This record gives sequence, structure tokens and C-alpha cells, in this order.
Amino acid sequence: WLPDAAQVQSLALLPLREGAIDSTAPAFGLLVLGSPDPQRFDATMATDFLSRMAELASAALSRLR
Repeated sequence: WLPDAAQVQSLALLPLREGAIDSTAPAFGLLVLGSPDPQRFDATMATDFLSRMAELASAALSRLR
């Protein structure tokens, strides 16, 4: 899925779960976001938008399971 993985300098991994993203349900997948910009994803940044994206992806994909 990634032609040149060596270019990824920053990474965000978001679990896909049934229900709320902060639930204790087991993950059925991951939303993986990578960027060549080393500052794109940082532990000190807010994750509201990324969490919402994971919730929407979880809701859409859980219907297909």
C-alpha cells in the first residue's frame, strides 16, 4: 500500500473499533496515516480530528463486517 515506506517520517495509528473509539472493544483494524513530514504527527498535538476520522471509518467499516 506504500510504494516507498522509507519516506514515512511521521505516523499515526488509530484503532478501528465497534462503538466509541475510546471503548474497550477489541480493534478490528487500524487506520494508518503516514507523512514524509517528520513534524506532521506529534505526541503533543491534539487528536480530536484524527479520533473523529477513526470513529467515522469504524462506523462505516463495521457495517461491512
